[in-house]
Amino acid sequence: IPWKREAITVLWGPVDFLASAGRESSEECVVGYVGNSEPWQGIDTIIAAARALEDTPGIRFALAGFAYEDEKRFPRLKNVRYTGPIPYEQVAAFMRECTVMVSSRLKHPVSDLQFPHKLSTYLASACPVIVSGSSDQPQVVRGAACGEVVDPLTAETLAEAIKRFAAYSPEQLLAMREGARRFAEQHLHLHPFAERLRKVYHLA
Repeated sequence: IPWKREAITVLWGPVDFLASAGRESSEECVVGYVGNSEPWQGIDTIIAAARALEDTPGIRFALAGFAYEDEKRFPRLKNVRYTGPIPYEQVAAFMRECTVMVSSRLKHPVSDLQFPHKLSTYLASACPVIVSGSSDQPQVVRGAACGEVVDPLTAETLAEAIKRFAAYSPEQLLAMREGARRFAEQHLHLHPFAERLRKVYHLA
């Protein structure tokens, strides 16, 4: 059967735009995460990095979106603040306190087929990001020039990336915020998403 070759159309998850949220001050590096705590999300790697950086001044972690009663898995470290689940309408306010957001999804045949919706939310809110090599995250972040790709993702490599963010100037952080927002406007807003969807179904 003849196979018709056509260009692949990529539809990353659309997101309702939030108020710009990236923290402007570089005096303190606040590492944020909003999402669930399923094993493939890599939250354990974030916590291991936090443990490694517990005595590093000027770096703290703000983690939200999941229950944290299990102190064995979610230790009470002095540089970590757990918020628990938060309503979607409060996500922008939470991220406004963060310097950089992390999408630490682990590489896995299933994970690699799923684009993390949290990354769309981070970018739409103009947040610099640190991401793993899973799914299309590297392509998006490098193309948008809005953060760093850590691959392989380990506690050590993540901690090193966080220390680099702690040393970035306000101008460097601003450039990443602008790159994130620009990518979101071009690829994640409902209007460009709808246009691409029309082309997939040959409606445009």
